[in-house]
Amino acid sequence: MRHAGAVLALALITGCSTGDAPGGTTATGEPTPVTDSSAAVPTDPAPTSSPPAATSAVPSVVVPDTSSPLPSTSTAPPEPTVVRPMRDDVAVHDGDTFSLTVDGVPERVRLIGIDAPEVGECQSDRSTALLEDLLLDASDIVLVPDSTDRDRYGRLLRYVEADGVSVNEVLVRAGLALSRRYPPDTARQDALDRAQAAAEAEQVGLWNPGACGTPSSASLAITAIEADPPGDDTQALTQEYIEITNVGPAPVDLTGWRVKDNSASHRYLFPAGYVLTPGAAVKVRTGCGADSTTDLYWCESGSAVWNNGGDTVYVLDPNGNIAVKRSYP
Repeated sequence: MRHAGAVLALALITGCSTGDAPGGTTATGEPTPVTDSSAAVPTDPAPTSSPPAATSAVPSVVVPDTSSPLPSTSTAPPEPTVVRPMRDDVAVHDGDTFSLTVDGVPERVRLIGIDAPEVGECQSDRSTALLEDLLLDASDIVLVPDSTDRDRYGRLLRYVEADGVSVNEVLVRAGLALSRRYPPDTARQDALDRAQAAAEAEQVGLWNPGACGTPSSASLAITAIEADPPGDDTQALTQEYIEITNVGPAPVDLTGWRVKDNSASHRYLFPAGYVLTPGAAVKVRTGCGADSTTDLYWCESGSAVWNNGGDTVYVLDPNGNIAVKRSYP
């Protein structure tokens, strides 16, 4: 019998609204290392320790990022593979990564076209549980390739169908994973984008304003994005920025607030005690510099944060709720 989480997700993807209770890459598509001005988000396979609180222009913490399906130079992928697993043969690591045996060989599989919350982030437990429900109860699991067979970590890159249901799409439709393009593997991205639009409209999963606890009452807006400054992006990191404006009537203490892109790799934590007054704007610049009331510095080193070809800016409140987002182009 399929678990309650899978039943909910299947209802969502077939268009039956059930409601929900509160709960980058560079321009060339190459990966960027995990950086955070305060804390490196735990990634698969191993979580990282929590570094000290943010200070102005703190050098980036760089650790390997195995959370995103990074293409390799492997040959063209094979035909879809049908697996009839034993229940004990499937191990789910998080909401977009699992292991199973394929033709007698243990394999690690990364679902492409989506990005689920990392371990320890808001809704990560629900995302992992839903993937377990879908896979552990399945009689047949079909691994469907796109253009790339494996990423640089040796993981199979696949769309996954469990008893005929698109697992990638169910996770996005339930609001427990983001639709994310990983060129050239984009054959099903339009369907995943539609699933996310529906999840946002119905405010399910991560799109519920109180998904991660009581939401902030602050009124912020992302008023500018400079993702592609003139010249080599890696040499002009202080010229790459986003601008956030307080459009509400009261000051906003941004202690504990974060900015993230549409990947698992980049997180920025606002400095403790930083207050944005009504009508004021602040630019969060990718490179290093001395923080001021109008300019803050992510202090990313050697790599851009915002993808020139398109990305999404998320501003998260201290509980991890999505307070505001803006996609481009």
